[in-house]
Amino acid sequence: MQSQRVLSVIMMAKRYKIRPSKILNIINDYDAFCLDEACEYILCELSQENPKVPNWIDEKKYITKHEKVNNDTIEWMMKHNKAL
Repeated sequence: MQSQRVLSVIMMAKRYKIRPSKILNIINDYDAFCLDEACEYILCELSQENPKVPNWIDEKKYITKHEKVNNDTIEWMMKHNKAL
């Protein structure tokens, strides 16, 4: 979980007093457990007296090498696209 959006899921879960996995409608028991455990860990870490600043993936502004290659491919496909 590296997206800052997980905080909104955690806050909703606290407000409605249900598990985060129920908000996201995760059916698989193990996946639900892992998500709930990760959310609890995040909440516990952020609740400490001097919490570490999270390194959210949303805050990264750079484009990776793979994303650039993919963008070039998509642009080429759009440029050479023909109607069926």
